[in-house]
Amino acid sequence: MKFKKIWKKFYQKLTIKITRSAFFIYSGLFKSNVRTCRYEPTCSDYAQQALIKYGLVTGATKSIVRLLSCQPFSKRAIIDPLI
Repeated sequence: MKFKKIWKKFYQKLTIKITRSAFFIYSGLFKSNVRTCRYEPTCSDYAQQALIKYGLVTGATKSIVRLLSCQPFSKRAIIDPLI
C-alpha cells in the first residue's frame, strides 16, 4: 500500500515536469509579442490537471484537443475548466 502512494506521487511529479518542459518548448516555437492566453485556466495548467486526474493517455488526449482548439475560429468556451 505504501509503495502505491510513493509511486503515485512520483508519477504526478514526473508528469508535471514533462508537461512543463513540453509547454516551454511549445511556447518557444510559437512565440508571440502578446503573452495572453485565450482560455481560463491556461493550457499548461489544464494539461497538468488533466494528466494528474486522468492519467497519461486520456490526459494527453484532452490536452492536445485543447491546444488544437487555440485558434480564432474555435467555438469552444473561453472559461473551460477540467471536469
